[in-house]
Amino acid sequence: MRRKACLLLTLACSGSSAQVHYCVGTPRPGPLYLYEVTAFGEITQRQQTAETSTQGEAPADRAGRFVMTYSSARIHLFRVSVPRHLELASSVEAVNASQDQVGFTALGLSQDGRILLVRHSDQSVDPPLRDFRTFVVNNRLSLVDTGHRFTEAVPGLHNFVISDRGRYTALLNRQPSRQLTIMHITPEGEMSLTGATIQTPDVLSSALDLSADGQWLLSGRDNGTYPLVLYHISASGEVSEHDRASPAGLGTAYVPELWPSLGGIAVASSNGLVTVHLSPSLEIGAVLDMEDPGLGVPSGLAVSPDSTMVLMDDQTPGLTFPLFSFYLAADGTLTPTGHSLPRPWKHADLRFIPDPTPVTLAGDANLDGVVDAADIVFLVNEAMPDDKPILYPPNFANADLDSDVDVDQDDLEALVAMLVGEMP
Repeated sequence: MRRKACLLLTLACSGSSAQVHYCVGTPRPGPLYLYEVTAFGEITQRQQTAETSTQGEAPADRAGRFVMTYSSARIHLFRVSVPRHLELASSVEAVNASQDQVGFTALGLSQDGRILLVRHSDQSVDPPLRDFRTFVVNNRLSLVDTGHRFTEAVPGLHNFVISDRGRYTALLNRQPSRQLTIMHITPEGEMSLTGATIQTPDVLSSALDLSADGQWLLSGRDNGTYPLVLYHISASGEVSEHDRASPAGLGTAYVPELWPSLGGIAVASSNGLVTVHLSPSLEIGAVLDMEDPGLGVPSGLAVSPDSTMVLMDDQTPGLTFPLFSFYLAADGTLTPTGHSLPRPWKHADLRFIPDPTPVTLAGDANLDGVVDAADIVFLVNEAMPDDKPILYPPNFANADLDSDVDVDQDDLEALVAMLVGEMP
């Protein structure tokens, strides 16, 4: 069965050859788990971090350099080394984190990985104090407080995401009032509300998911009248509702995931896995009945960076809560791989780690096509200062000469040696 709704959306369609992918998952509460997923859908746990999270979220850098977890007391940033392994790179502690009812309650990472928006709350006082704070992720993968604060005037805030459009646009989801409040953030981390508020058709209880280009926001409500709602974000950061849809078969457990490289969405519900095509109009595509592969109720859903594999967490009550893998075809067809991995916990979040940005010319940090003294000046000015945000992925890949997933003094010295002929 296919349905159409009025929608104008074009996302670039591209594919890559089958390969091994890596996915992070986190219970609530619990450590961060790293899974390997082969091209055949075989799932293997590769790592479990010592650090734990109470919030059940694991924001990931879209260039595959780091992932985060957090609790009310602290935020952890993990370097994703090559070969894939999670190493704790830095942590930041909440002010007065030792006190009850004080700490971090929500965070959002910009799509370029440079700005982190955090909400800090102190409910030990009356009235409670809440504010937003921004941090820069620098080239040593440390979190540096920008010093900017914004006293919250956003009651009922549930969660938020940051689009790179408008450099930057944060969409704050206020559930009780059914509103999206729009905040702009400067590259230096200064925050301001735009005054714009978007009324949502229902409470947006599902995760907020952004397209790779930051132009589209997807959300919805579990078992709502319109379980899929799509918003458009303009180049200047203006937000408007674009379309609503109610795909048949969506039940009470609704988890959306935008395909990273194909024009579509994968949606999990208590009744089935559904694919939704977004180019050029919204079309409900393949529906995979949960009973066919013996599945239950999904909790988390992730689509691989090349849009060939779907990983789903099954929350069926019982002794185990397995991860299942599915092949995702270009036309949206979903096929069980026959592989699963039993887990004694439910995942609150699943994220595939994007592939690293390839090196185009080692040492060409400023991307001008040559390796010369200008690259040294670029690193000294843009990468070495602690308050400078992490380089954009192509610059970072060329500048990380020792391939240890940071840009530091060692890389600067390696570049100097390269220019004087001491390195091949």
